[in-house]
Amino acid sequence: RGLMDRDGQAYFTLTPLREPWMYDLFYGDADAQLMVKRGAAYLRNDDYWSVTGSIWDNPYLTAAAINRYLNELTDPEERECRESGIPLQFAGLIYKEFQSELHVLQSLPDGWSDWDEPPLDWPVYLQVDPHPQTPTAGLFTTVDEFERKYTYQELWYSGIIPDVVAKINEGLGRRRLIRGQIDPCAYNTDRPTKTTWADDFAAEGLHLERATKDLVRGISSVKKALKSRCPKGLPTWMFSPNLKRFLFEIKRWHWDSDNKPIDVNDHTLECLYRTVIDEPRWVPANDWNEPITEEEFSSGLTQEERYGRESLTSF
Repeated sequence: RGLMDRDGQAYFTLTPLREPWMYDLFYGDADAQLMVKRGAAYLRNDDYWSVTGSIWDNPYLTAAAINRYLNELTDPEERECRESGIPLQFAGLIYKEFQSELHVLQSLPDGWSDWDEPPLDWPVYLQVDPHPQTPTAGLFTTVDEFERKYTYQELWYSGIIPDVVAKINEGLGRRRLIRGQIDPCAYNTDRPTKTTWADDFAAEGLHLERATKDLVRGISSVKKALKSRCPKGLPTWMFSPNLKRFLFEIKRWHWDSDNKPIDVNDHTLECLYRTVIDEPRWVPANDWNEPITEEEFSSGLTQEERYGRESLTSF
């Protein structure tokens, strides 16, 4: 701040062990992790620029000295930070399997009219994470007939329940909501009225089931989903580029010093792991008025057995 009155300049050289807010300042909405890994200079708004270097770029250090120092570091995340200049926050990312260049749609899939407009006859699965003060989070996921999943729209909205439901209905449009789930806290009963938060949503016409709270299984399930590939080598779970909040969270959510997920900026990520565990599946348009039942989900029947047609799993 002391530089502002004379329009001064400041330069910092550092090892990025803490203060991840600096990367939001320098990189904004850009993929900070990818920029850092590339090691290229990055300019933002003609005001801030940064460049990342590796310990191996230092011409005054010998390979023996570098290896001796690196071998003394027992924490692999800290080693990656000190060796490559990748911020410790990014080195300790929980979902390292997520790659923007692979998992974020680069072009509209066939039949889509926009990034948040898949075909009207595709099924939709909804997850809602409500809060009294923090904006209510939500994710909309659809599935094509080849069982490819697309998380195509998000909810990040502060408002009373009628307004939240209106936003959700606006996002759904005329699409088929196969299943909607909500954080288990929405089923906590208010003793005087003997009603729940879920009842309030139901009163507005949105009936939501209780979602899981199994974070450990959820993280493992998401990692598996992100690593899944079709025979052509493409991810089987894709994300629209308009998911601003979701992309912000997944690029920053990391382990804390106790090897636990940080309990901040994880609201849409809770929706993601619940969606993955819910196992969204393709539902033909002729089943519009026949929602999937628990028996169908747990039957173990193949898709062709359930729908009496050729398998659609080879894409």
